[in-house]
Parts: sequence; structure tokens; C-alpha cells
Amino acid sequence: MPEPSATNEIILQAKDLKKWFPVRRRLRQALQGERRWVRAVDGVSFSVRRGEIFGLIGESGCGKTTTGKLVMKLLDPTSGEMEF
Repeated sequence: MPEPSATNEIILQAKDLKKWFPVRRRLRQALQGERRWVRAVDGVSFSVRRGEIFGLIGESGCGKTTTGKLVMKLLDPTSGEMEF
């Protein structure tokens, strides 16, 4: 199998990353059994090739920081995978 060229080599790939945080509730709500979630990141996929500059932009509160923390392994994803 031929070696991939330096400009075509994928150095980071994120597939369907999700990070959901549970919403705190009062004891009465918790006893009723309904669990609620904040979907900070929900289905993000991207790849970065060697030599590329990657930028993540969006509105305030859209999940940019959470995505960065997932990539840096500061948070564990709810689901999805990353390959380095």
C-alpha cells in the first residue's frame, strides 16, 4: 500500500461526536424518573489534514469550547469517536 502524501494525510478525525450534560433537577422531579439533558455537542464530524489550518466558528453557546475540550481529551464524549 502506498504511503499517503504529506498534504493528504489525516492527522485528526472526529466522527459523530456528542456531549450531553444532565440537567440538575429538584428531588421531586428526579423521583418522577424523567431525565433531561443539555445537548452541548450533538453529531459533530470533521477531519484535519497535515498542513491544514482548522478553525471552529459559530454563535455564542453553540458548543465550540466543548468540542475543543473533547478533542483535547479534557472531557469524555457521550458518544462518537476521535482518531489521531
